[in-house]
Order: sequence, then C-alpha cells, then structure tokens
Amino acid sequence: PTFKDYCSVLISVAAMGEPYTGEQLNQVVAVFTMWAEGISRGRVPVDELAKWTAMIKPLRVFPTTKATWVSLEGGGLMINDDTELAEPFNNTPGVAFVQVPPGAQRPMNPQQRYYPSATILPFLLRACH
Repeated sequence: PTFKDYCSVLISVAAMGEPYTGEQLNQVVAVFTMWAEGISRGRVPVDELAKWTAMIKPLRVFPTTKATWVSLEGGGLMINDDTELAEPFNNTPGVAFVQVPPGAQRPMNPQQRYYPSATILPFLLRACH
C-alpha cells in the first residue's frame, strides 16, 4: 500500500467518531509506529518525508488524551513526557496531548505516568516541523 492508502485508513478510523475506542487507537498507532520505524531506519528519503508531512498535517487523525482526533495544523499537539509539567495545560484551548496506548508506554519515575514509545516519537516530531 502507498502512503496515501494508509492515510485513507487513518481517516476512516478517525471518522468512526469520538470518543474513540481502544481498538481505533491501536489501529492508528500501528500505522504511525510502522512509519516511524521506517523513518528512523532511513528507509524514507527526505523528499518523500516532506510529501508525507504535507499530506498528513491537515488530517484529524492524531489521537489525544481526551479521546478526540486532532490535526498537526496549529501546532497544539504535544507529547506528555512530564505529567506534572503538562497538568496546567490540560484544559488550555488549542493544546492537546497525543495519546499513547498502554502497550507503548513505559514508566520513567513515580512522577511520570508514561513516556511515549520511542518508535512513534520520530514520526510525530518530524511531522510537526
């Protein structure tokens, strides 16, 4: 399948509505993880990554901790790697935290509830720039 085909899958999953289910979250994260692994292993040429970024930025396919879908446009999607620091922003309009399913989380210390899987971070961070 092409990148565009996978984008269509993400759009279909997100179109099932909000709040999303655990199954929907797992389906979306599986696609992001596959992309992130390809990027981190150098399998995606820079010019292709630029096309991916442009194509995915406007799509409301990124799951948030509030069980909603957001796009990367507007720059309000954050990664919660410090729960204490993130807490004051939980109800700030225009700020959303990416949701990571339980299987992709690993505790860092008692103050942090989770740290996103390293496989999804490269894709999200590169897509935001």
